[in-house]
Amino acid sequence: MKKKLLLTILTALLSIKNSLIAKADIVEKIVGTINEEAFTVQDLLKLSPCYGIKLEKGENSLDYVLKKEDFLKKIWERLVEERILEIETKRLGIYAKKEDIDKVIDEIKKQQGIKDEEFYRKLEELGFSREGYECYIKNQINKSRIIEAIIKPRVNIDDQQLRVFYDSHSERYKAPKSLCLLQIFITSKDDKKETEKRVEFVLDKIFQGEDFFILAKHFSDNPSEVDLGCLSSEEMAPGLWEDLESVRVGQPYVLETEEGVFIFLVNRKEESQLLPFEKVKQKVFDDLYMEKLEEEYRKWLNEAKARLRIREFL
Repeated sequence: MKKKLLLTILTALLSIKNSLIAKADIVEKIVGTINEEAFTVQDLLKLSPCYGIKLEKGENSLDYVLKKEDFLKKIWERLVEERILEIETKRLGIYAKKEDIDKVIDEIKKQQGIKDEEFYRKLEELGFSREGYECYIKNQINKSRIIEAIIKPRVNIDDQQLRVFYDSHSERYKAPKSLCLLQIFITSKDDKKETEKRVEFVLDKIFQGEDFFILAKHFSDNPSEVDLGCLSSEEMAPGLWEDLESVRVGQPYVLETEEGVFIFLVNRKEESQLLPFEKVKQKVFDDLYMEKLEEEYRKWLNEAKARLRIREFL
């Protein structure tokens, strides 16, 4: 009798335990609520193609857990922002419609010059599904409309703010280091030996101190392009900058190509230097304006969040 009673109690306890585990599992899967609407881990996983966010593979089980946690947090943040944009744009009557979304996507495809199949294949590589990308574009349109309607009127910038921003971000407004180059081009259409003779002759004249412009006038096959101006590393072919930078001022550098031989002369080297404020004032304004827009948008977003009933369990 006692054994039977004990067995009954154990069975009941086991049933309660399983019930609690099941409930705990359900609670664990709920990552948050927005206005009493609950979202689970599975909901967020389904939404990831809307935001182009991929779950990275971890190096080990712990790393995977950490990456998944970060992955879910990013999706949750995007979801909350999306809901706020949806509510506010609908309230203002500026919510993105299907035709607005299609128009933007068609314009993107037109700019890239690709057809539907290739376009959506590239989107998949970026982590978007077709429907997910439409959702992403919808959010971008809604965000841009909120910025136009609410955020831009909040942003005002005066000259003093521009000066402060210019001084505190001076690295942005420096002219890059550059090399001022002259060139003589000798085509390779002639006999190879003849081309070599012409190149050697010009080089000898340069080392003898002959005027480069006069040499270019008489021996270059492209005399209209002698002074190339001052070029930064970004304006040169990869590897060429390093070679020319190592050349002393006034010394020639020979580059052989299929088209012919280029004889470069490093005429001057200019170090990186801060550009005058007036010269970069518009760029300073653009940079500061974009920062202010984002700053005000984040403030507005937080204000809108406070008006919603949002709970996060991540």
